[in-house]
Amino acid sequence: MPILLHPFSHVEEWKDCLASRFPEDEIRMWPEFGDPDEIEFVVAWVMKRSALSQFKNLRAILSLGAGAEQWMKPGIPDVPVVRLSDPNMSNEMATYALHWVIRLQRQFAKHESAQVEVRWETVSYTPADEFRVGILGFGNIGRRIGNAFVDLGYQVN
Repeated sequence: MPILLHPFSHVEEWKDCLASRFPEDEIRMWPEFGDPDEIEFVVAWVMKRSALSQFKNLRAILSLGAGAEQWMKPGIPDVPVVRLSDPNMSNEMATYALHWVIRLQRQFAKHESAQVEVRWETVSYTPADEFRVGILGFGNIGRRIGNAFVDLGYQVN
């Protein structure tokens, strides 16, 4: 049973990992996957509907991306979609979101400009408990990000 692999990055790592865990299965790489009728499983970050429609015997999709909404659009084969859930991914996204919100909230860009211009001045900012953060989506990652902000005293919607 060939498995079609189309990751966003770390292609060889994904291929090696799947090959070691599924030694009886052939791992095929996008876009050189051979006969589309042989593909039963797709492991992908993202894939166009037109590409997926050629796999007539597709049984399931493993989504390597954070959100699985892309796999629920019209024209996507009606097969189970398995979401990758990795606590490290949630933590990485939470620290990324924290970085950018705190940078904005504390006006670090103004600090950097003043430093480059050798101007030392006080830059005011909105305290965390008065700074509202909006999160679109409250799945595993959105919930982790929201909790991180709440733990630091931010208002979260």
